[in-house]
Amino acid sequence: MNLTLKAYLLPKLRPKQRAFRRLRADIMRILALPLKLSPFSSKVAGPPKGAYASAADWLLSGGDTPGIDKVFQKLHDQEKIYRTKPHSLDGKIHWKIRNEYKHITPEIFVANGRDIRLWTHRDKAGQIDALAYISQDDLVIGGLSDDWTSDLESHRVFSQFYLGKAYSLPGTSLVLADLWGNQFYHWFLGILPKIAMVKDAGVDLDTIDSIIVNNTSQPFVRDCLKKMGIPLEKLVSTKKHPFIEADQMIIPSRPWKLGNPPEWAVKFLRDTFLPATEESKEYPKKFYISRSYQIFRHVVNEAEITEFLKPMGVVPVNLENYNLEQQIALFAGAELIITPHDERLALLALCQPKTKVIEFFSPLYVNAAFYSLSSLVNLSYYYLIGEGPSHPEGKSPEIGGANIRLSLTKLKATLDFAEVEEDHEWKEFHDPDTVEHRRME
Repeated sequence: MNLTLKAYLLPKLRPKQRAFRRLRADIMRILALPLKLSPFSSKVAGPPKGAYASAADWLLSGGDTPGIDKVFQKLHDQEKIYRTKPHSLDGKIHWKIRNEYKHITPEIFVANGRDIRLWTHRDKAGQIDALAYISQDDLVIGGLSDDWTSDLESHRVFSQFYLGKAYSLPGTSLVLADLWGNQFYHWFLGILPKIAMVKDAGVDLDTIDSIIVNNTSQPFVRDCLKKMGIPLEKLVSTKKHPFIEADQMIIPSRPWKLGNPPEWAVKFLRDTFLPATEESKEYPKKFYISRSYQIFRHVVNEAEITEFLKPMGVVPVNLENYNLEQQIALFAGAELIITPHDERLALLALCQPKTKVIEFFSPLYVNAAFYSLSSLVNLSYYYLIGEGPSHPEGKSPEIGGANIRLSLTKLKATLDFAEVEEDHEWKEFHDPDTVEHRRME
């Protein structure tokens, strides 16, 4: 199906797809209802018996003993964030970016309980898209449990006829696993800050027996935790064990609303990963991030773009040729980053203030995540939307994999607007060729 047809059909089909998924889930829940109402625990058959609306409700409930069997520790109240406007030649800033001018971060807390079970569900791509924390009294804990497709009452755990036998973990376990945690962006900005939360709650990481993550096979997971001095032998993968029960489970809440890391989280990442151990001076200060290795979301006229950028001293780089330390050094030393939308822009969190960032989008998919991050780190953020038909205000086909075709005229105008000048001391640079191939997507 070509992109023009997709752009027309998907906004019309998505509501029908969502309605079909809800109907299917409702049918499964109805079929599972007799088991839910039976006297049997979900450890024997059927789904959990119900849900607590929030972790605070779980703490205040009867049964387990607060302070002994369960603990709830609030770390941060909700916080209002006001962002600076991005730079763009558009007469009107794109509505998705305008929506992020003001934002409220969630309340942050750490929960700790005995004999809690963690149930996870993965989509066709292998990403966790639903998880449920089940208490001793067989109720799902709201505020910690989540389902990408529905609310707490309609959570997919309630449509299960048998949850399976839980993998038992002795001692104390820390949960870092979360929705979409296989992706570097979510891992770096949404999961790693949970370690700061646990430390702020007074937990000594040396006392943790197991650390539950989405997947232990990804190099960036191992590299980040190794950098923090966390023994990799403590890692337990929900890919291998999708249903886990722990003697004692420490559960940090999600530190962000998607795409909006709070200031304290970014400070933690900067304190942890900066200064870069690799020498930043070895890498270009002005670079263009190529996605030529990907079949989606790459710049289709990249050859003419990179040739056009040469006189300005902008060097093309393929980040899959860099290990984590090298990528950190590259971003930490950058003065100008020109790039299509890419999840590794999470590393903008480690850039120096006033670094210039020019991000490209397809008109079929605009994502404000890195505008939000750039504003938080005080970067000079510009964006440019590629060629193609625009869409009505408030509507987007959301074709995340759409490739991008850039207008050289618009690119030149954006570079002039950003005061990017020719660099007569430009030197050719080649990506490291001795590094283990480490793709993050």
